Amino acid sequence: MDVVCKRLDAEAPCKTAKIPLPGVPIVTKGQVEKSAQESGLSVETVAYLAALYGSRFSQVLELARKDARGKQPLCPHSKDIVAQIWHAVNEESAITVSDFMLRRSAIGLMQCQGLDAVEPVAKEMSRLLGWDPAEQKRQADEYLNTAALGQRYKTETNALIK
Repeated sequence: MDVVCKRLDAEAPCKTAKIPLPGVPIVTKGQVEKSAQESGLSVETVAYLAALYGSRFSQVLELARKDARGKQPLCPHSKDIVAQIWHAVNEESAITVSDFMLRRSAIGLMQCQGLDAVEPVAKEMSRLLGWDPAEQKRQADEYLNTAALGQRYKTETNALIK
């Protein structure tokens, strides 16, 4: 902030040294275990959420507690759950499938690229954001095109290495 203020020729007190970033403090193993027991989710899933969200993981768990659908896994290859979509849309302003898959969760960064989750994510985001079927399909296709670019890069890189 000091650098930004200096470049903008503005004066504002720096608060970043005193105000913790969202998700701080770090979640302890005991908190993870207790939250897993209370939520009915596995310790592994809760630990994953704590690693992804920091102390804000409890916000995702609260959504899952209010509606059991939120505990449903998005993909057999990851620990991501439906409640993360709700959190991403309502708290983080996620408005595209690609945004959720690549930036609001880690599912799109996994080896499977979350390809098994594209349709359920698009369907749930469609419900939350009021998309019509054409927009839902467009959102899913846009993510699939992005994932395909990653596959093409991987294939071309492997060909160069050989």
